[in-house]
Amino acid sequence: MIQVNNLTFAYLEGVEVLRDVSFSVKKGESCAIIGPSGCGKTTLLYLIAGLLPIQSGEIRVNGTATTRGNIPMILQDYGLFPWKTVWENVAIGLTLKHTPQREIRKKVVPILEELGLSPFTSFYPSQLSGGQCQRVAIARVLAMNPSLILMDEPFSSLDAMTREHLQTLLSRIWEAHRITFIIVTHSIEEATFLGKRVIVLSERPAKIRAVVENPNAGDPVFRSSRTFFEISTKLRKILFSTNPEAQA
Repeated sequence: MIQVNNLTFAYLEGVEVLRDVSFSVKKGESCAIIGPSGCGKTTLLYLIAGLLPIQSGEIRVNGTATTRGNIPMILQDYGLFPWKTVWENVAIGLTLKHTPQREIRKKVVPILEELGLSPFTSFYPSQLSGGQCQRVAIARVLAMNPSLILMDEPFSSLDAMTREHLQTLLSRIWEAHRITFIIVTHSIEEATFLGKRVIVLSERPAKIRAVVENPNAGDPVFRSSRTFFEISTKLRKILFSTNPEAQA
């Protein structure tokens, strides 16, 4: 579904962020991207979303070049409108598309139920916990029936228990809807649990150090398995290796 070919990017100040990055993500696959802080993970996500111009290389989604605004993103700070209720935040995309109210209700109600948000439809973001706000952000994206979702550190500001709960919730959503998603994270354990494929980037300018296949990702019992520990250890060794050519 996603093909990144020989992608190189530098900011105007001459700071090279990405160098010759190539990888692919299959339709319905979950992919996690990890790497050192400041290596260009978020920049890569913005390039895939079409929010930054491609300078060198190519990104194709479903065979066509990415177009700005067509790929939904879930951000660390939720991106909710504080003056709108949970219902209004979740329905905002459909409302802007002038979708009839009956159709909006038909789409939004089951999503709110799936994410446990039905009791909070009239609440404002300031009345919700961080975990609830992030569930609203997820619900807003799901309401648009996307085939691809990009996530930039969506759970990093949450406490450990809430973060683990939302990771499990996200894996259930993936299992139910088979939406292709890419998540950028600093957490090796989060990448191991969520990514069927884990891409490890090097220091800036980022190159791909390894692509690790992780078929058990998302399984509810995977987190407590020996394989989970082995994959996490493998990723940690690749990430912190002093050998820039380290491979899985």
